[in-house]
Amino acid sequence: MQNDNNRNESVSQINVLSNNCPPRQELNEELEARVEERTAELNRMVVELKEEIKKRIEIENQLRSSEQFLQLAMDSIPQLIFWKDRNSLFLGCNQKFASIAGLGLPENIIGKSDYDLPWKKEETEWFRECDRRVMESGVAELHIIEPLKTADGKEGWVDTNKIPLLDAEGNVVGILVTAEDISYAYRQATQRKLVESQLQQQKEFLRTVFDGSENPIFVIDVLKDGDFCYVGWSAATERASGLSSAEVIGKTPESVHGAIEGAEVRRNFVSCQEAAKSISYEECLTFFGEESWWLTTINPLEDSEGRIYRLVGTTFNISDRKRVEIQLKQQAEDLQNTLKELQRTQIQLIQSEKMSGLGQLLAGVAHEINNPVNFIFGNLTFANNYIEDLLRLVQLYEQHYGDPVPEIQELIEDIDLNFLIEDLRKLLKSMKVGAERIREIVLSLRTFSRMDEAEMKKVDIHEGLDSTLMILDHRIKVKPDRIAIEVIKEYANLPLVECYAGQLNQVFMNILANAIDALDESLVNEPEKLTNPQIRICTELLEGDRVKISIADNGLGIPSAVKARLFDPFFTTKAIGKGTGMGLSISYQIISDRHSGSLECISQPGTGAEFMIVIPLCQG
Repeated sequence: MQNDNNRNESVSQINVLSNNCPPRQELNEELEARVEERTAELNRMVVELKEEIKKRIEIENQLRSSEQFLQLAMDSIPQLIFWKDRNSLFLGCNQKFASIAGLGLPENIIGKSDYDLPWKKEETEWFRECDRRVMESGVAELHIIEPLKTADGKEGWVDTNKIPLLDAEGNVVGILVTAEDISYAYRQATQRKLVESQLQQQKEFLRTVFDGSENPIFVIDVLKDGDFCYVGWSAATERASGLSSAEVIGKTPESVHGAIEGAEVRRNFVSCQEAAKSISYEECLTFFGEESWWLTTINPLEDSEGRIYRLVGTTFNISDRKRVEIQLKQQAEDLQNTLKELQRTQIQLIQSEKMSGLGQLLAGVAHEINNPVNFIFGNLTFANNYIEDLLRLVQLYEQHYGDPVPEIQELIEDIDLNFLIEDLRKLLKSMKVGAERIREIVLSLRTFSRMDEAEMKKVDIHEGLDSTLMILDHRIKVKPDRIAIEVIKEYANLPLVECYAGQLNQVFMNILANAIDALDESLVNEPEKLTNPQIRICTELLEGDRVKISIADNGLGIPSAVKARLFDPFFTTKAIGKGTGMGLSISYQIISDRHSGSLECISQPGTGAEFMIVIPLCQG
């Protein structure tokens, strides 16, 4: 249309020019020039028009692509999206909403209203009321929890945001709605609220029990670094301890109970944590400046990962019962001590009577034997002289009367005179040795009994050891069914020792007799292991003016269970009738009580036994 107007204008101008009177040739030339100019302008305008049309086509294609891209983007969003015009008619939606609404494709929603969708009537009214309110106010409403029924009949809940759409002048032209399906979360939240309500009820119940309990209850947190701190405790605990729950919250056991008691409380907490189960124990705690006893039970609580994160303790006061128990225990200990003292007194009386009788017997025997032995020993010299004189007389008869009468010659042959003379000298010598041996035994008996030395005196303890060995010599010597026991003496150069000699000899007798018994038992039970039975006696002067006497054997040794009871009264491993169990107990009392010393046994099974006696040189 514009090109036709331009062409008519050009013709009109030509007619005007023709009416004037310029030369024809000039007019033709001017006309051609103007035609060319107009033609060029028309061509340029055509080109511009084609470019504009092309650009418009491109823009329309871009817009179409943008709309498709936008629709694709909205379809990819998991939320429900739709938008409406001012009359609440749908202008579009994403695929998620179209599927829920049962429309198939998003373009099928255009021009429809909420009444055309499978919503309930009350839901539809609710949706439209919200839309109207947002479009009238121009203010968005966010996170509206709304019910939603899908096309397939499922019911759920959505979290909806409704935003007004504005034109360039700020006028509301529609509404944009986004919604997120929160059906699962809503159900979870509902369930969670129910659980929370139940938990709150349980909490209130436990709080009632916690505060109403007459027995103290306390709660401890187990920190990740292994430390413990109080979460709080009940009203009963506050009354018992004098400390409010607020005062102990966040504090460690040491901060609440002090360093010593707190350390013991912590050890109990650690024991419960390591055992991973409930434990009960008695503990002594100080409240109001006084000690009190409590019976405590601790229960561990575990989290979902199995870590013990909390300890719950209950306790009740057992101070009255504990005082009665302590009193009864003290009475029992007193009775036990009294019984032990009676046993010791009984043992001492029995042993004293026994040793007194034995001492008197030994002294009497020694005295009775000593007199005839001295008589015999003293007359042996005279008898030897007399016999020598008679033998010289017989020899003189043989020299001067070499041819005796037949009767004398026959008697000489019958009695074997030459052998008789030679053996008689040996006989006299043997009798002298025997008499001397008897005198030594008598001296040992008197030394062992020490009946004339009842008071403490300074004596040579080696004499006491030797006299004891002399009395036990018959048990040490070889027997038909047993080899001899070798006695090894390692005596040091000791000064005289102040002691009760008779009682010390009694200790030597008990220990040496037990050593011989142990070796006899070893030779019977395991003869292949013990081929050389020995008893080693060593004496030594120690620093601090003390003397040590060690008596050791190489027998089978003493088991630990037996060694622990060696010095108990009436304890014995021997058969009935072969031991009273008083020897070592009396020996221990003699060394420790009467001599302020020590008696110790060192032994391991298979290595023999060693008894070590240590006493001071002088009694204070």
